[in-house]
Amino acid sequence: MKGKPSAGSAEHAPSPRGPVRRRLAISGSLILAAGLCAMPVHGASAADTVGPGQPVRSCESLTALRFPDGTTVTSASQTTTTPAICNVELLIPQNIHMRVSLPVDTWNGRFQGVGGGGFNGSVPDTQSAAKTGYAAAASDSGHTADSSDASWAWSPTGMNASLINDFLSRALHETTVKGKAVTQAFSGKSPTYSYWNGCSNGGREGLQEAQAQPRDYDGILAGAPARRRSRRTGSSPRRSGPRS
Repeated sequence: MKGKPSAGSAEHAPSPRGPVRRRLAISGSLILAAGLCAMPVHGASAADTVGPGQPVRSCESLTALRFPDGTTVTSASQTTTTPAICNVELLIPQNIHMRVSLPVDTWNGRFQGVGGGGFNGSVPDTQSAAKTGYAAAASDSGHTADSSDASWAWSPTGMNASLINDFLSRALHETTVKGKAVTQAFSGKSPTYSYWNGCSNGGREGLQEAQAQPRDYDGILAGAPARRRSRRTGSSPRRSGPRS
């Protein structure tokens, strides 16, 4: 005879509430791969998704896109390789450079945000993800510099708060929003699913997105996340930035 469930069983356990529920939801959406980098997210098979079909406009016509916040499309060009990819460069005010790479004939209907490394300063590779079927987007995180250089975070009067904010969070969300908008403008459809893929600083970016913008991505691959980044950003410029 099947006994009654005990008072401590899952059947009678109270459901988590408030911050606990939020933490569980965030942890459940993450696939953590500590210590592993450059892990590709492969395109879905034909059995997983129905292809969205041909683009509704030419790649070059994307230069005519306009955004309310003043973001501009600085270039849009299609490769002659197979598979063909439409690479779109954008400038988000004040100084966030980003790229969206769109498969022309082989889009799997999904979007991938690509994380950077170090202190970024350049736009990571997005074409590799596009070659596997993803519409992929990435940014330089709001400044131009070598990935090991954090002097941009420092000014003669103190810390550059706006650049640090772009690096830590703003560039991530804005790149995701603009990347999805360009994808929809090109294909005529919004992505069915969206994923983040990053390691080191890209891993930190993935965790930041999960915490601050949980609606941006359906799944996050955050490898070897660089933690305590604000402390590192504040200390590094003292070695390479202005001196008294």
